Amino acid sequence: MNALVIVDIQPLFGKPPGSVLSSIKREIANADKIALVQAIGAGETLPEIIAALPADYVGIWKHGFSGGHLVRHAFPALKRARVCGMYSTQCVLCTAADLAEHSVQTTIVGDAVWNGGPYPVADYREWVEVHAQRNSLKLIV
Repeated sequence: MNALVIVDIQPLFGKPPGSVLSSIKREIANADKIALVQAIGAGETLPEIIAALPADYVGIWKHGFSGGHLVRHAFPALKRARVCGMYSTQCVLCTAADLAEHSVQTTIVGDAVWNGGPYPVADYREWVEVHAQRNSLKLIV
């Protein structure tokens, strides 16, 4: 089974640029199954993302950085995951690494992640790439 995992697109973390939101919506449109991972206490997912979701998405509330174990519990037959959202260097990376450590083929969608601030992609892309390689993740741009 394949799934899209959307991480922490919530008001406490700021609003990603329109290009990132558009990329997330593109991923939603192409997904078979969707897990919407949200941090407890960070508010509801941004309305434009909620509006793009199909009725059968799975909402997951997490403590801490990784929601990977909760995604695996929601989708026990999960074989491949595409991960997007915020923050690319924290919750997205931790969730993706957790999935990869449990034999889920995991891809971080580079144009559908944001680092939560006015940081150009070049400032953190290399960092994410290095950590993705260390965790056997695939990063697509």
